[in-house]
Amino acid sequence: LRLMNYCHRAGIPFFVNLRCSEGMYRETPVYIITTNDITERIQAEQQLMQASKMATLGEMATGVAHELNQPMSVIKTASSFFIKKLERNEPIQDDILHPMLKKIDSNVDRATRIIEHMRQFARKSDLRLEKVQLDEVLGKAFEIFSQQLRVRGIEVLWDLEPDIPRILADPSRLEQVFINLLLNARDAIEEKWEGQDAAPGSKTITLKTRYDGQQVICEVRDTGKGIP
Repeated sequence: LRLMNYCHRAGIPFFVNLRCSEGMYRETPVYIITTNDITERIQAEQQLMQASKMATLGEMATGVAHELNQPMSVIKTASSFFIKKLERNEPIQDDILHPMLKKIDSNVDRATRIIEHMRQFARKSDLRLEKVQLDEVLGKAFEIFSQQLRVRGIEVLWDLEPDIPRILADPSRLEQVFINLLLNARDAIEEKWEGQDAAPGSKTITLKTRYDGQQVICEVRDTGKGIP
């Protein structure tokens, strides 16, 4: 068990491993508990995780550019339309003005969500376990790559079981796991079909979640080259 309710004399918490085993002492059953400090190992793991996050952000850069390009294009088109109307002293009808302003507003919100998502993902966080909905974390991981996958002609098939139980996990680290799996699936598909014309439906990634009564299970499957 990893516990954090132990502190050094200075009041700094540290991680320990506790191991409990049965034994005998003078013909009396006893429990033997051993404890070892694993704080340095945990800190090293966290540093490696953060370095991995930065590498993942580099991989995600193209996808984020594609995701931001769409709302920026909508905002640019609408603002250019308004500027031309004003320069020509032409009136803008209410039935045109209101929908276009709503489009600008919603696309600003979309771009803000993408940037905030990236900022939260890049933030260095301590080990933090909470009850999370697996489908929501999977959806966040996919959100960053949706446009990139469409551009590459990769279709994503969803098979999510509704109302599965929440699991205890670190949502940021779990999202990173899914992002890496999506990157691997994308690369495997690209490698298989490089220089070839793929038939419709042949480049797919399937995301599936289910509950078997004891465990919540997530499967990421692709039609790429595959591994041994």
